[in-house]
Amino acid sequence: MTFVLPTANNAHNVDPNLNARFLAEIGSLSSVDEKDNGNLPLSDVAGQWHTAGVAGTVGGIGYEFQASQAAWDLSSDTKVLLWQNQANVPNRIQVGTIAQGGYRIRVYSGTGSMPTNYKEFHVGGNDSPAASNVSGQFPFSIDLNDISEDLEVGTFDNTDVTSYAFVIETQDMVGTGDSWMFPGNSFVLDTTKASASTPTFSGSGSEPEDAVLLVQGTNFTDKIGNWVRRAGSVIFIDMAFRLGNNSSITTFNDNGLTIISPVSNDTTDPRVRATTQAFRTYLNLRNNVADTATFSGTWIWQTRAPFDFDQDDAAVVTFTNPTFRGMGAFTLGSSITGPATWDDVDPVIFADTGVDVDGSTFKNQNGSHALEMTAGAMDIATMRFEDYASAHAILIDTAGTYNFDNVFFDQSGTNDIETTHATGTVTINILNGGTVPTVTETGAGAVVINVIVTINVMNVTEGTSVTVIANETVGTLTTGDVIFNLFADASGVAQITNFAYESAFNPSGLDVVARARNQGISSAVIADDNGVFTDETTEGNSTAAGDMNLLPTTPVVNQDRYVFGHQDQFTRLKVNVSTAGTGGFTITWEYWNGLSFTALSGVTDGTSSFSVLGENIISFTLPGDWATSTINSQGPFYYIRAAFTAGSVTITPLGRKCTLDVTRYLPFVSNTVVTEAGLTVAATWTVDSIAKFDDSD
Repeated sequence: MTFVLPTANNAHNVDPNLNARFLAEIGSLSSVDEKDNGNLPLSDVAGQWHTAGVAGTVGGIGYEFQASQAAWDLSSDTKVLLWQNQANVPNRIQVGTIAQGGYRIRVYSGTGSMPTNYKEFHVGGNDSPAASNVSGQFPFSIDLNDISEDLEVGTFDNTDVTSYAFVIETQDMVGTGDSWMFPGNSFVLDTTKASASTPTFSGSGSEPEDAVLLVQGTNFTDKIGNWVRRAGSVIFIDMAFRLGNNSSITTFNDNGLTIISPVSNDTTDPRVRATTQAFRTYLNLRNNVADTATFSGTWIWQTRAPFDFDQDDAAVVTFTNPTFRGMGAFTLGSSITGPATWDDVDPVIFADTGVDVDGSTFKNQNGSHALEMTAGAMDIATMRFEDYASAHAILIDTAGTYNFDNVFFDQSGTNDIETTHATGTVTINILNGGTVPTVTETGAGAVVINVIVTINVMNVTEGTSVTVIANETVGTLTTGDVIFNLFADASGVAQITNFAYESAFNPSGLDVVARARNQGISSAVIADDNGVFTDETTEGNSTAAGDMNLLPTTPVVNQDRYVFGHQDQFTRLKVNVSTAGTGGFTITWEYWNGLSFTALSGVTDGTSSFSVLGENIISFTLPGDWATSTINSQGPFYYIRAAFTAGSVTITPLGRKCTLDVTRYLPFVSNTVVTEAGLTVAATWTVDSIAKFDDSD
């Protein structure tokens, strides 16, 4: 486990006059020299300086950032000056107030013994904690690009940044005595992802405490700063940092701690001045499954610094309900999984369609969107969008189909979704409940919202054909359009779970007709090869091609048959022939009359003796003396059979499936309505009083 800082820009541990980076004295100083054991960490010698004990005195020391006043161009990316200084101010009102510039940090542009172009930040005074710091060093964090300066002299140029200084002003001095200053190590940190000078967590078992141990040290002898500190379960970090160095293993875990980044330019304690670049945070893991980062804590940022978590590779990044609050754009890649809460993050950005943070909560009272789905069409589930004020919860900028599975909008904003695509259609499918979102269509592309609902028809016999059709012309549907035609399953249910309920169906819903004929699967399907019975009930009720042997390979006239049975009488049989028989042969349809099998009357054989491919119907007149029987220990059922009574076979017919049209009940018909909640219909059955049944019915 490792936390890596760049080397200090200046140790400040010698007489400033001997410091290689010393630039010049500022104002009126009593002395500039060195003091034994005077800075932190304690060393043999330390730089020191002090102002004259005169009211209104201004004094300080300037240093070069780089040798020979080499300049930095910070127009693209900023750098942050971290500096610790300890004052020995016996009477805190020796220095001026914050407004008077009691403590000041200057940042210069240009060259010379003391450049004339600079900006000055008032970082403390007798009315702030930093001016009563005789007990220890106080940290200052100055973004060199920050524009909240209290004073600009000349014209500061951020493409030519060369030096810095610390200044004390004693305008409010009471009594006598000098103001002493002991500078500690100063660091200049990068804030970009690629720079090795950006602080970095790396190694196995890396955690936030690593930064505390490095910066605070184990005691005063190895302490290098106070800009990372811990108070109970809270860690304060005043810098940008990376999680991983993209070259060696990193396994990071925040251990459920609270991580806080400072506020910029606090009016009562303005020691931090920061742009949105100053405290950026990056995932920078290797493309390796061994690299991991786990988050379960609370991350509170008080500037709009971006979080770049756009990791799209084999690295494993796990969210276990962490909370992220206050930062700027938070970009997520496909390596991220797990739920989190983003509170007042401006905004969260899905940079890849593989991002999976289902179960997350998004709140944003500040920006225009809580979530921006800019990678393209993708699915989200069990998310909540709350408190998005006068803005929108989601931005969608790319045409495609987006499935929202149980996604909740509290509808507190202007609208729930803003679409900006210029062409094509954004289709939003609302699955498994959730909120039907309102949409602001900023772009020229079309938007369609479908509520995906379930339609159930229940209480029918397994294998019964069930049809639901549209009963009005509305939206994309026309009267008579078949919504589904299915066979009921073993539970007696015919169901679709993906019906697209269109907004055009509102407010009254979609009128439909549900129909079912109490048709069932066969109770028994038996191949009869001259009295040798083979149970093919499972095969007859499946949809596998060629598993019903409708005739033997070499059938014998009046000896081979195929038998169908059911506990109820029926007058129609539907057989799906997957291999048509050829050769010229005759099938005679027979029923059991209690004594023997005899020919059925009124037969219409749509299969033409199993010689026509596909699903066809065999119908017949209901026999008056039809009796039940048991065949192959299966029954008692009402049986009919297809008897091979003439001809020869070249290609043996095979079947796929068979169903029966049972006549015990009249057809079920229901005029009903599909709503945004879907539709469930329980079929009710009326006995057909004309049909003839066994006396026991």
